[in-house]
Amino acid sequence: IQYYNDASGDDLHLRYQCTQDNIREVCGSWSITVSNKGSGLYKTFHADGALKNKNITLQVKDLHINNGQIPNDLPLICNWTLLDNFSALIKQHRSFNLLEDMEKIKSDCRIRAIGPWSFQGETYNGYTLQGCGIPETYYWLDQEQQVQLVSNAFSTFIRVGA
Repeated sequence: IQYYNDASGDDLHLRYQCTQDNIREVCGSWSITVSNKGSGLYKTFHADGALKNKNITLQVKDLHINNGQIPNDLPLICNWTLLDNFSALIKQHRSFNLLEDMEKIKSDCRIRAIGPWSFQGETYNGYTLQGCGIPETYYWLDQEQQVQLVSNAFSTFIRVGA
C-alpha cells in the first residue's frame, strides 16, 4: 500500500501479507515506512512488525515493542485491505479484529448497513464500520459492490479509476 497526503506531506508505505481467500487475514511479517515534510528525528519513521501466536510485535530501530495480543478468534484484517474485502465481509455478516495501519489492534469490529445514497444519478449502498477505539467510518459501495468512497472524521478517500 502506498498513500500520500498532499496537505501534510506524509508518504506512507505498508508492505504486508494476507491470506488469499476473500477475508484476507493478516499473516506473517510486515514493514511500515513513513516520511514527511518535517525535519530532524520526525522526518522519517520505519518499523517492522510481525504476528506470531496471536501476538503483535513491532521493532523500531533497536526497540522491540509488544504491541498487544489478539483477544479472540476473530480474523485480523488491515484497514487498507477493507477496500478489497469489504463486500465479502458484508456477505458473511462477520465480526473481525482490525489492525489499523499495521500498528494498533481494534477488536470485535463489525459492519452495519445504513442504507442507500444517491449522488449525481448513481446510487450507492452505505455501511458503517464500528468498533471500540475506531472513529465511525462510512463506506459507500456501487452496484457492483466495490468500495467507491470511505469517510470518517479525519479523512475521505475516493476511488479514482479502476
